[in-house]
Amino acid sequence: MTDSEGNPVSGAAVLLRTEDDMVLGRANTRGDGQYEIRAGVYLRDYEYIKDKEIYILEASVPGNTDYEPLEEELSFTGEDDIIRDIILFTYYYAGTICGKVCDAGGMPIAGAYLKARLERYSVDTETGDDGLYCLRSSFSSLDRLMTVAADGYASQERYARAGTTLNFYLELGGLISGHVRNIDGEGMKYVSVEIRSETSDYREIMYTDRYGFYRFEALSANDFYTIIANAYRYMPQSESQKRTGDEVDFTFGELSDTISGRLRDPCGRLSSDDVVVVIKIFEEGSEKRIGITDTDRWGYFEITGLTPDVKYQLRFEIFGTDTPIPPQWYREDYAALTRENAETCEAGTDEDMWFNNYCGD
Repeated sequence: MTDSEGNPVSGAAVLLRTEDDMVLGRANTRGDGQYEIRAGVYLRDYEYIKDKEIYILEASVPGNTDYEPLEEELSFTGEDDIIRDIILFTYYYAGTICGKVCDAGGMPIAGAYLKARLERYSVDTETGDDGLYCLRSSFSSLDRLMTVAADGYASQERYARAGTTLNFYLELGGLISGHVRNIDGEGMKYVSVEIRSETSDYREIMYTDRYGFYRFEALSANDFYTIIANAYRYMPQSESQKRTGDEVDFTFGELSDTISGRLRDPCGRLSSDDVVVVIKIFEEGSEKRIGITDTDRWGYFEITGLTPDVKYQLRFEIFGTDTPIPPQWYREDYAALTRENAETCEAGTDEDMWFNNYCGD
């Protein structure tokens, strides 16, 4: 193992593993930079390893920040008792990524946190009182994802290469927070909450704490966001057109708030095992689908976590029939071919529903 000038690197850790992270052997380089990994016993005795032709060789120099961990793919068979291939890694220190972090008016921001990331490797630093920073970096031919965050400002992400200068100008930012609770007012822990920008590709997911609270920080004060709460076994809820400083709370109904029933054809049954009926649920007057399920082989279905006193419409879609059947909508006495002729139902409905113009085999 050598550095970029051909000098041997001693004390480096070398590891051979499979693509699914099974370690086959380890070694450390000697004073002359050479190493040897004995992995033949694994390659000989385990047939499923012998069948793998791609292996990963890793190298790193513990405690030395001038050298960055490297990986290299190797392709060989495991027929030999001992593998003694010597692979030379050339480490190099390509340069730095430096720059300045300022507010929108050009004033330096002290204490801003920066991270440069390439796959699973990263380096980080903070700006000084003058807003300046420098990050060591290698792999000069590859772009690194740079992330910068500072209290009271919206975070930014940009790509940069070693040896470049990159300045950041941060907008004022803030947070959106809220509380997720059940119908009894109790906080719901570990609920997935997602935030999406309504003007860009930004999105982030987090989970409520043990008391049901969540908070998204470092958001742009000039953007609008949609917040989506998704609790297990409940219908997702969302709020749109939210800005920093808003508190967005969600209340989920009781799990017993369901619409259920048995969907049947005019012959009194549903269909053969090859036929699938999908049921989509919409709030009355809305084009946004809020739920989807399908029937079991006997035609039974259940949609849980619905909001009380809200009117819903159900759309039936049937697949797998010899002759295509058009989608139909729920009515109490028969299915409707158009939504305009459909009827509504509310949480707590449990009844037989009908799919017209089809008799199962």
